[in-house]
Amino acid sequence: MNTPNFEEFRYKGSDDWAAINRLVRDRKSLFAPTGDSSDICDQKVSTFLTSPSQFRSDSTVVRLTEFSDDNRRASGAVFDALIAESTGCNVIAANLPGVDFYSKQSDQGSQELTRSQIEDLRKGSFLKVGAAVMNAVYYASSEFGVKSNYILLGSSMGASLIAGAANTIVSRGGSITGLTMAEPLNVVDRSVPKLARQFVIQPTVAGYSAMNPQILHDVSGSFQQDVVRTLSDFKANSEYAGAIGRNALLTDLEQIDYLEDVPVYLTRGGASALCPEDGFNAIINKFKQVANVEVKTFGDEKLNPHDHPYCLTVQSFIDAVDNVLSRS
Repeated sequence: MNTPNFEEFRYKGSDDWAAINRLVRDRKSLFAPTGDSSDICDQKVSTFLTSPSQFRSDSTVVRLTEFSDDNRRASGAVFDALIAESTGCNVIAANLPGVDFYSKQSDQGSQELTRSQIEDLRKGSFLKVGAAVMNAVYYASSEFGVKSNYILLGSSMGASLIAGAANTIVSRGGSITGLTMAEPLNVVDRSVPKLARQFVIQPTVAGYSAMNPQILHDVSGSFQQDVVRTLSDFKANSEYAGAIGRNALLTDLEQIDYLEDVPVYLTRGGASALCPEDGFNAIINKFKQVANVEVKTFGDEKLNPHDHPYCLTVQSFIDAVDNVLSRS
């Protein structure tokens, strides 16, 4: 069996490691309200800002969180610092409701999924969760003093959040200056067991991870730690897993007239089973109705079989931001 050309994703960003370490040290955080609430409290999620040493754009990159991740992880801080320093953009990342493993906040209940969000996820929709995340980003933008003109950066389940969040940006009076989706998942219907098998049977994970810089390897946790973290937030993660198995991304996008001429960058791996070609093409056709779309399929199914785990490489995020910045 052929292996993909991992070198295509080797890190080529900033190598000013002293500056990147400063960005990690100076990362700001707060618990931002989402605009939703349970019977007992208002919902808040951990939200983070990383600012570059030198700005090359006044757009704010919003890195939408992937399945089960907690942006308070040391690797999350380094990941955002690498993106910020390499692109010259502020980077904001907000945790998913229900997923907060590292927080020391005493009121953990405020970060749980609300009943209405759970009901929405069970329909396969990320509209309410996406709106919650984006409301937290808006609040944090104001508190941090950064502009609300956003480049939405999402891979895997992060693409689902973009579909749920985009309308919220417009309704709040913000602007989208760029949008990227890598390996969107909820573009076909499939069972959770099938989805889990497709995630687990991915022999290329280590090859892609090796393309990240050493500074990221130095703080990355073990597989066992990831399992413990995922299981600790199992209630929320099980809801998210069920939602990404539904074919609802197009429905969540709704009307996208507000994306007229906005640069959109869509990517998938040529051998990806998690993001099948038919479902991916439907997303392309939707955006092409109004946006300035560029599409990249990495490799092919046989000779250079790039797969879903390319989303683990920080270079793929940097390239996505650079693509939309070059067309803004």
